[in-house]
Amino acid sequence: MAPTKDEMRQLRRYYSGIAVILIVLIGIFIGVNTLVLRIACGMIGGGFDKEAIAAGREAVRNNAVMTAIYSYFFPFVADIAALCVGLAITKVDLKKYFNVRGFNGKDLLDMTAFGMGLPVIGSLAVVLVSGIVGIVMGKDAQDAADTVNLFSLQGPLWLKMLEYSYVCLLGPIMEELIFRGVMLAGLRKYGNVFAVIMSSVMFGLMHMRFAQCFPAIVIGIVSAVMVIRTGSILPSIFLHVLNNSLSAILMIMREGMDMQKLMDISKSGNMEDMMTLFTAFTPVFVFMGINMLLRFGALIWSGIRIVSFRSKRGVLFGKNEYCTQRTWKPCFTSVPMLLILGYLTVATLVSIVKM
Repeated sequence: MAPTKDEMRQLRRYYSGIAVILIVLIGIFIGVNTLVLRIACGMIGGGFDKEAIAAGREAVRNNAVMTAIYSYFFPFVADIAALCVGLAITKVDLKKYFNVRGFNGKDLLDMTAFGMGLPVIGSLAVVLVSGIVGIVMGKDAQDAADTVNLFSLQGPLWLKMLEYSYVCLLGPIMEELIFRGVMLAGLRKYGNVFAVIMSSVMFGLMHMRFAQCFPAIVIGIVSAVMVIRTGSILPSIFLHVLNNSLSAILMIMREGMDMQKLMDISKSGNMEDMMTLFTAFTPVFVFMGINMLLRFGALIWSGIRIVSFRSKRGVLFGKNEYCTQRTWKPCFTSVPMLLILGYLTVATLVSIVKM
């Protein structure tokens, strides 16, 4: 039965509430953070003109405490605020998602393989588009690729420990609670498929980096399906922590590498220089090779499992009430939802131009 006008208004109001969760998250993470940072830079630089702001920004960048505040304190505050707003809007009981009875070791192994393997497809899409952008803009493919540096790799030991703790543990936990906890559960009211796609797209766009968007969407889909099938958010948290930790290990190992020199040597094709470089950084290249083999192995296993699942006519998740008139239509006629999705999409597309 088609929704009445009153129900459509209620649905739009509900999806507007879901959008508010993202607005709070981005508003504090970028808006408030940028405003406070600009004020701090002006005060340190002795004025609010362009030169003073630039001088203040340099001083702030070299201050470990200020770096911790704008890089980790405000993002954490944004996560907490978004989670609280989300819980108030959706009325989701997160406690029931912290159970270990909905999955076993085999399920966790399969899910980990999906989470490590399928994002490779997203990464390949990033490389393809980056190459096309490079050709159009007259850049080399390597220059066009948006290399995401998760860490500043500078500052005292306590700052690095804070960086790794947030990126590898605290950040993933908070993101899972927001996107696979509050948002997924809030959107599942009228359809699992709609909830999986929308929560994953919002998760990918939230990164506002093209290089992270596609892989994040794929990981979001895997994680969302995982939560629905198991009834637990714990495997999803484990997968997110694992992916971020692998990236962190690689970044730690690459600290001493001159990436520009590496690119120059690769372009020159000088075998002697390449062998010298490989010898100097053998552990890094070995880890990169192992990581790549694991991910492509996981991708192959994922393909086998998908084919087997389809051949047995498996059901991905149980049926629930689903009506496109109660999902896509009211969602995309909600002004706050259109505004935040539009903003995130533009920011992601702009990041391609900045490659």
